[in-house]
Amino acid sequence: MDRMTRLRGTSTRLSRILEIGPSHAPVAPKADGWNSFVVDHATREELWQKYQHDPTVNLNAIEAVDAVWRGGALDAAIPNDLHGTFDTLIASHVIEHLPDLAGFLVAAQRLLTPSGTIVLAIPDRRYCFDYFKPATLTGDVLEAYVAQRSRHATRTLWNQMAYSVAWDGATAWGQHRVHEAAFTSDFEHAKARFASFRNGTADDYIDCHTWHFTPAGFALVILELGQLDVIDWYLDSLHGPEGCEFIAILRRGIGAEKGSAVVQQDRMRLLRQQLTEMLEQLDFVLGTARAEMEHAAAAQRDEITALRDTLYVRTAELAAAKHELAVHREEVSTLRCILYERHGQEVELAEAEHTVAAQREELSALRGALEERTVALTDTEQSAAAQRHEATTLRGSLEQRQRELTRVQRLLDLRNTDLRFAQSRMASLTALAEQWQKERDIILTSRSWRITEPLRAVSGAVRMVAQRVRSRRMAVHGSG
Repeated sequence: MDRMTRLRGTSTRLSRILEIGPSHAPVAPKADGWNSFVVDHATREELWQKYQHDPTVNLNAIEAVDAVWRGGALDAAIPNDLHGTFDTLIASHVIEHLPDLAGFLVAAQRLLTPSGTIVLAIPDRRYCFDYFKPATLTGDVLEAYVAQRSRHATRTLWNQMAYSVAWDGATAWGQHRVHEAAFTSDFEHAKARFASFRNGTADDYIDCHTWHFTPAGFALVILELGQLDVIDWYLDSLHGPEGCEFIAILRRGIGAEKGSAVVQQDRMRLLRQQLTEMLEQLDFVLGTARAEMEHAAAAQRDEITALRDTLYVRTAELAAAKHELAVHREEVSTLRCILYERHGQEVELAEAEHTVAAQREELSALRGALEERTVALTDTEQSAAAQRHEATTLRGSLEQRQRELTRVQRLLDLRNTDLRFAQSRMASLTALAEQWQKERDIILTSRSWRITEPLRAVSGAVRMVAQRVRSRRMAVHGSG
């Protein structure tokens, strides 16, 4: 399906079409039999004057303008009797210029039938001079709607003057890689235009792109405006991008009823899709550089692989060297310990040598003393020999005396035996004498004269025995 067919959508030549801002390129030209109502910012004559010196414009394509809209609500520029009679609203490269996008969509609700559709051709910011401008968010649209803005904000004007760019000399391009970017005007020119804007009146309208969309960004804004009940439109379909634009078709209502969880999922999906679109944007611009970078990266990867292999080898060598170093450190530690021990041994050896020298001196002194002691010992040995001889003699004498003592002991034992015998005889004799004494007394009493002589003889015998006993005791004691 070609671009024009897609923009006309389901419209037929019987359909009531409201075309906004067709200028010199109408989508449904009345000259071709389309039942179109044309709204533009100027009359046909004024448009002729505007483009008469532009060789790229076909002036014959400019059609009669049915309503001129230079600000305010769109529906206010169209007769009331036409409100709610249009089947399709077509706007090609128009909504990005509108100061109040949400106000435009709300006005379209009053102009179209309940089953009416809006068909929009929207420049994709990735493929036109809006490339470096910030993406539009719902908050930006809401701010303009609440303010009922009919003129562009200062930041919008400055962004248009300062950040519009051409790639490879073109202000719009398609899905192909571009290489060289350049500002459409230099900074001093942008500065001068900004000063001119500041010095102008509030009624002066300066045209620029207010809204900068990608397909996902536009879908997110429509979704959120519908959920906020600001508009009664939902996005029926999106087509493209093709060339520098994409086409969006809106229908009445906010679409099928959705729970908050589904809305949240859709919002997140569209935000993530915008990231993908940004990557595509970078790819189209930086594709050549990326190819070069990828080639360089591949070479670097090969180099890194080689370096990694070298690193592995060096790491293995380093590990071996570390192991060898550890072994050497252990050897050095061992040698250091041995050295400390050797040093200690040297100290001990020096001390030992000093001690040995002192001991040698002491030994020398001891040797002299020993020699003296040896001489003395020799004398002592000689004396000891004499003493041993004397002791041997004494031992002989002692043994002789011992033998004599043994003999005397034996003799003493015999004498003791004799003594005990004598004592026994003495006791017997004493008892006998006592008996005789008693008998004597009796006899003396009766026959004193007969017994006197025998008693005397017995007394003499007793005295003699006693004397012998005493003599033997004395002899025994004397020999002991």
